[in-house]
Amino acid sequence: MAEVDRSLADRIRQRTILEASMAEADRSGGGGGGGGEGDGGGMTEARVAVLEANVTYIKEDVGDMKQTLKDLQKDTTALRIESATLTEGVKHLPSKGFVVTATLAALTFFAAVVLFQGNLQRAFNIVPNTPSTPAVVAPLPK
Repeated sequence: MAEVDRSLADRIRQRTILEASMAEADRSGGGGGGGGEGDGGGMTEARVAVLEANVTYIKEDVGDMKQTLKDLQKDTTALRIESATLTEGVKHLPSKGFVVTATLAALTFFAAVVLFQGNLQRAFNIVPNTPSTPAVVAPLPK
């Protein structure tokens, strides 16, 4: 960023110098009177110099824009690839309908096991774990 700022400052400084030289040429030869060339003499040369300098700046600016566009194209290509990868990954995820159906089926299964626990124990001949002697409860002291 600092390099861009320095480059911009250099360009502004050079443009200011050229504009000042053009203004000086306008003041010194700007009468347009009976000179040999009939167009103010050095005025044309100063204006051509300013135009040439401006063309140089335009070329530099166009070069900068080309580089920026190349960088943007690389970034856009990277984004396209990442987007395609993400889209492909999302395609393999289970749908919302599947997740809801699987969750409801699991909840139904566990509710049925809890609800029909006694019937299942009798059907599979499973003896519940109950103590053979009842627990003795001591009376509370008064």
